[in-house]
Amino acid sequence: MQGEDTVKQEKHILLFSFMGMGSLMGAMANPLLMKRLTAVARGRVQGVGYRYHVSDCARKTGIMGFVRNLPDGSVQIVAEGSDDALDEFMRRIRADGDPIICVEEIDIESSDSTGEFPGFGIRR
Repeated sequence: MQGEDTVKQEKHILLFSFMGMGSLMGAMANPLLMKRLTAVARGRVQGVGYRYHVSDCARKTGIMGFVRNLPDGSVQIVAEGSDDALDEFMRRIRADGDPIICVEEIDIESSDSTGEFPGFGIRR
């Protein structure tokens, strides 16, 4: 009887852990559910910690890809994930209310996901 309860508890914990991954697990299981956004952020986005802010947003939302400074003073972001994760990521990277970062505009292009990124990185 006690062994049976332990098995039930382990199954419940495993199911809870899987369900907690939400749309990220669904997207990983089916790459067709993922898409790619390539964005260019303009404003006061270089020299103010914006790339680190974007990287933190990616970590919190399960986004894969990279961020890098461009020579014209803008910042390029390549992000792959589920629609829900990308929506939340894009909301967060606007950095609304940040006293130093000032994102004036973000141009976004959407395309199919390639699945080439193992995580999210900051490029130079």
